[in-house]
Amino acid sequence: MASCEKGYLQGNNTNQGAMDFELIGVHDVTLHQHDSTEISVELKYLNGNRDDAGLSVNNLIPGYVLLFTPQLDTPSFFSTLKIKTNTLDTGTKSFQILATGSKKTKAYNINVHVIVDSLNPALAFVGSLLENGICSNNSPNNNLVLGYIPTGSFAKIHLTGMWLGGNVYEVDAYFNGLNQSISIPAQMTNGLTFSGTGTYSGNTIQLTYTISGPLVNESCTVTLVKQ
Repeated sequence: MASCEKGYLQGNNTNQGAMDFELIGVHDVTLHQHDSTEISVELKYLNGNRDDAGLSVNNLIPGYVLLFTPQLDTPSFFSTLKIKTNTLDTGTKSFQILATGSKKTKAYNINVHVIVDSLNPALAFVGSLLENGICSNNSPNNNLVLGYIPTGSFAKIHLTGMWLGGNVYEVDAYFNGLNQSISIPAQMTNGLTFSGTGTYSGNTIQLTYTISGPLVNESCTVTLVKQ
């Protein structure tokens, strides 16, 4: 459902040697009321003299949060755009994303479609979950994981005890009620990066995730069953 448009160039773009760049990965999203999601984008260097460039949103309105992390770096670099709705309004809002270098600005459009809340899928996984599966080093994975819904969030669950059990590693996972999928966007926890995708149905999550760090590079395929 992606239909974002490349916009226009602003400012003085006649400077010889000015850095050129392109923002890749921006696309339209559909959210429920009081919902959130994340998009991974890349500000890609094309040519010219390298310098820092920033990402921002030009026309924010009350009830919406659109925030890049990081906001400033030297292309090429990746950034995460967090989009959050804190509104009861439904419908489509258009926002303009600006990629700005020292001598050039490019604009891109993103549409946020807000639909009526359905039942929060995270509710089915609050409490104790049993993680069972196997990891790439052939070690069994049998842990008790605790899930809770962060305050003010929808279709999001915070999981404590993934991979090794206990309270060593904690991750946020996001549900998509349209296709019953679940994702763990790349995130750092206690020195390691976790990411993963899967599906959910009833009281069970089927999940494949990776753990990476200076001394760790592992993947696990597991089920999480609500106890």
